[in-house]
Amino acid sequence: MMPANNVIVFPSKNKQLVNAPTTDAEIALNVNQIRYNHINETLGAIVPIIFGNIELAGFDFLVDEGEVDPNLKDGALLVESLRSMLCKYYNIEHPLQEVAEELFVEQEDGSFELAESLMIEFEQKGNGQVP
Repeated sequence: MMPANNVIVFPSKNKQLVNAPTTDAEIALNVNQIRYNHINETLGAIVPIIFGNIELAGFDFLVDEGEVDPNLKDGALLVESLRSMLCKYYNIEHPLQEVAEELFVEQEDGSFELAESLMIEFEQKGNGQVP
């Protein structure tokens, strides 16, 4: 027979509240981190579907092991373009937003055409990494 446990456990401080943000800047940082996570999780879900559909349409970009993928940068540009669009939804700056503004010229009929030339200089912020 097991002895009865007669110890009453009192509630302790909520660890989440102890580490909770206290300033507006900390709250904004936490909100932005949640937004970045949402963007990255969304990309993780949709990018394989997009590339899978491209492959289903007959564009097989797979290369043999050990070969350098000549389309790797094009694929990275596509993913970063999507990231830029999702960042814009949350009013988060992304370098490709500026590229899109400069790259496409609106015509009189409301359509867009590629600009004849493009000159963009990126400013490095923080550690140089895009969110």
